[in-house]
Amino acid sequence: MSSNDRKSFFEVLRYLLVGGFNTLFGYGIFALLNWLFTGMGRYIKEPEPGLQVVAPLDFPSEGVVLLTSDGALAEAMLKRGKVVMTYHLKLQGLVGEDAIMRLARGWRWEGRPVKPVSIDRLAATEKNTWIEMVVPESRPRALKAAGDLIRHSLLKISRVRLGGLSFEGLAMGAWRDLTKAEIGDLRRRAGLA
Repeated sequence: MSSNDRKSFFEVLRYLLVGGFNTLFGYGIFALLNWLFTGMGRYIKEPEPGLQVVAPLDFPSEGVVLLTSDGALAEAMLKRGKVVMTYHLKLQGLVGEDAIMRLARGWRWEGRPVKPVSIDRLAATEKNTWIEMVVPESRPRALKAAGDLIRHSLLKISRVRLGGLSFEGLAMGAWRDLTKAEIGDLRRRAGLA
């Protein structure tokens, strides 16, 4: 193979799915700096230049995270809100049907509307209620505002799906490359294909 046939390291786009990770801060150029301050370095020992965290998680969040060097995809997912994300929320107390209906109507967070695509109660005990919320929202803190809206403390946020991607089958902190089909699906959902 001649040097003209080889792609430089920076021309190859990478897409990594990290499963079950929690407390990941930052995005964009800060992602690699945050590697030192988060647990991500425990799982991916040698981060590649140009990797960005798409839809970062913060405390008390956990779940699926996408790392990519595809800047167009990262920007589209963060700014356009076309790729829906599925979250499981643990709320303190018994959340009634009227509160679920109130959440379904949406709310505003940091001046932007947040409106769930769907919302379902998964389980309830005397102490807590778990709901599944599908939203075109990559910022878990916006979901904390949902708990505040219905006066139920949000105890835990788990992102279980990012578009069509799930961390099912991946151990905590394990990662894998996305398939070509998954990349194509994600780019279509983001409006890039």
